[in-house]
Amino acid sequence: VITRYLQTAWLWEKIRVQGGAYGGMCNFDHRSGCFVFASYRDPNLTTSIETYQKTGDYLMQVKLDEEELTRSIIGAIGQMDAYELPDAKAYSDLKRYLTGHDLGIRQQLRDEVLATTEEDFHAFGTLLDQAFRAPRIAVLCDEKSAKEHHIDTTLALL
Repeated sequence: VITRYLQTAWLWEKIRVQGGAYGGMCNFDHRSGCFVFASYRDPNLTTSIETYQKTGDYLMQVKLDEEELTRSIIGAIGQMDAYELPDAKAYSDLKRYLTGHDLGIRQQLRDEVLATTEEDFHAFGTLLDQAFRAPRIAVLCDEKSAKEHHIDTTLALL
């Protein structure tokens, strides 16, 4: 729910509208606990990274009305239970079977999504704020952009 909200509000405004990137997104993998921010065709890499670092503080202070929260919950459920053609559904079911992600786990996740509150946003903001005290940042870009934004080009993506 929170990633859905961030993508349609905070990141849309800061990364896309103000920053000029083609897209700004984030994803939380509840299995690994890994949270990732990303932008696409981003002319302001440094500003985007600063925005990502401020996201925890933003969430700790966000005030959501009922409509915003409901819209984010519906969007999250829509992503979880999106329509799939038979071949895609079979592939998804196979992945769930192989990882032990059964119907009980999926239902628990749905129940948690439906029970999301503004307080959950604040608590998650605290976690993000703590995580950004020692972030791992990787940028995939051309050499010119790396130099413009003072990005260490000795890092390699394997």
